[in-house]
Amino acid sequence: MSDAFGEVTRLRDELRDVCGVEGLAGTVDRKAVDDWVDVRLVHEKGVVGKVAEEVGERGCLWELYESKAEDKRQRADDEKMYRLSMQVFCDLETGVALEAGYVWPKGF
Repeated sequence: MSDAFGEVTRLRDELRDVCGVEGLAGTVDRKAVDDWVDVRLVHEKGVVGKVAEEVGERGCLWELYESKAEDKRQRADDEKMYRLSMQVFCDLETGVALEAGYVWPKGF
């Protein structure tokens, strides 16, 4: 978490270059990463605040994210990308993404 921007960039590159995930061209927006990552929560191991529903059989819970973007479409896009990112994170953490035949969430 000491370099959230670098980690997001690394993840984007690996998902694109190693895993073949399409649609990840372009640069990572540093301000968006800074707005999204709350370093005050780094010490937390559990979920705090409101919790989203579990997704499928992943068994993970996470704090709800509400975009602060002024544009309604941008807010929706931000929140969708957050949910997709959390699904992938959970799949990696639980090992589901490492199983043969794993299918990346649609829209990622």
